[in-house]
Amino acid sequence: MTRGEMSRWLANGLAHANADYGKAIEEMANSSLTIIPIPEFYSGGVNKKDLPYIGVALGTGLLSGYEDFTFKPNGNTTRAEVATILIRFMDAMKKAPADFTGVKELREVASTGTNILTMSSFEKTKYGGYEDVLGKPHKITLGLLQ
Repeated sequence: MTRGEMSRWLANGLAHANADYGKAIEEMANSSLTIIPIPEFYSGGVNKKDLPYIGVALGTGLLSGYEDFTFKPNGNTTRAEVATILIRFMDAMKKAPADFTGVKELREVASTGTNILTMSSFEKTKYGGYEDVLGKPHKITLGLLQ
């Protein structure tokens, strides 16, 4: 199996165990804002239909990248990788997507275009959140430093 196929298989298994994983897959699949942090995403070396599954596999830690930061979605999985992946999969099945910062971050990017809420202490106020300004023209004014 390729790593892309393995990602699909694992993510679908998690979705069968917990419907919220299915929602995460759907959110990433249906968003034009989805970004997966692997070089192949930017170079076009990954099939778009595999992106949400790779996102769940990366976000849960079931699969990870290599030392050169690549994911190699078209590379074959080794027997050693499969053994490790299956152990991780059994642990991930006991958890919800919200238990994984990586999944929360990828879902936030798919819905808002940023990961600022997941990765910082930024909080929404009565004036709205980052998504209220995303993609809209704005002007930044700089005050005088004293």
